[in-house]
Amino acid sequence: MADGLKFVMRDPKKAHIVKWPVKWQTAGPEGELMEVGFMGHFKVLPSEEVGELFGGGMFGRFADPKKNKTGIPEVLVNWSGVLDHDEKAEVPFSDEQLENLLAYEDTLTACVTAYAHCLAGHHAKN
Repeated sequence: MADGLKFVMRDPKKAHIVKWPVKWQTAGPEGELMEVGFMGHFKVLPSEEVGELFGGGMFGRFADPKKNKTGIPEVLVNWSGVLDHDEKAEVPFSDEQLENLLAYEDTLTACVTAYAHCLAGHHAKN
C-alpha cells in the first residue's frame, strides 16, 4: 500500500456528511459574469439510494429535472457562506431557505453538479 493512502469503510446505516463547494457563474448587476458559491454540506448516500432519488444508470442519473428538484433537498443538509441580500449576514439553513435557494435554475443546477462531483470525488474545473 502506498504511504499515506488509506480508505475508511463507511457504514451505510450511519449518515456520512461531507462539505463540498457549490460554485457557478451568474450575471452580475452590470451584465458581467461573476463566480458565486457556497459550501454545501451533503449527505453521501449508497449508490442504490442515489439511484432512487436521482434516476439510475450512468447516463440516467441527474438527468431528470423533477428528480433533481426533489432529490437535492434530501442530500443538501446544511450550508455555509450563503449571505442575505445585503451581504451582511449568513442565512441560516432551513427548509424554507433551501426552497428559496432551489427556486432558481442556476442554483439548482449548481447544487446537482456539485453533488455529482462530490460522489465522483473530483472538483469542477473553472
